[in-house]
Amino acid sequence: MGSKRSQTTVENCVQNIAKILGHSSYDRVEWSKLRRSHWQKILGALEEKGCSPSTKNLYLTVFKEVAKEAWSNDLLPQSAYLKISSLKSLKFERLPKGRSLDLEEGRRLLESCFNGTTKGFRDRAIFAVMMGCGLRRAEVVSLKLANWNCIDRSFSFIGKGNKERRVYLPKNLDKYIDEWLIKRGLEAGTFFPGVSEILCLSQFHNVVCFPGKAVRLWNVVEQANCLPEGFAHPIHFILV
Repeated sequence: MGSKRSQTTVENCVQNIAKILGHSSYDRVEWSKLRRSHWQKILGALEEKGCSPSTKNLYLTVFKEVAKEAWSNDLLPQSAYLKISSLKSLKFERLPKGRSLDLEEGRRLLESCFNGTTKGFRDRAIFAVMMGCGLRRAEVVSLKLANWNCIDRSFSFIGKGNKERRVYLPKNLDKYIDEWLIKRGLEAGTFFPGVSEILCLSQFHNVVCFPGKAVRLWNVVEQANCLPEGFAHPIHFILV
């Protein structure tokens, strides 16, 4: 639970669990009275909402972690905690959502997001990094100039799970990063800062927002004629 997104997700789960158990907020729940039987009530509520197995397992994990924390603070009897901790997650297997992009679709995306503006240079470089290096959305918007090694053409950064990663940019995408850096400059800071169209090239906002304020991705995908039936992995994110 290292990232802010993970913390928000867990907080929302705890809040929803509290409401299912009949409380207005999680800080009004007497967690010392938490029992294994409560999980059946929570599971039933999730099933009524049509939640997926992965969502149910997420709630179970949070439920068990809350019980563990209550037990660690001498609020929950050990017998109650052991019964809760023995709950098993659901076993399931699903096909991945969305699909991969083929080379022609990738080429069209790079062409469609470029319009000669500073935003165009930046957006094309973002797509190049995502498609060429396979970075997650949150990883892309967190990149700093210090993460870029111009000698071996690689990014080094701390990614999901607090793990350090090094990814190399394919040679055929080199030029898109170089062209973006010429526009951006070599000042320290966010690698892909937000760019206002009414400002000079050297003036930037602090960061590309995630999830952001203005939806631009689908315009790019539509122009490239690459709209999939689901989401086209890994580029479902917001540009501003």
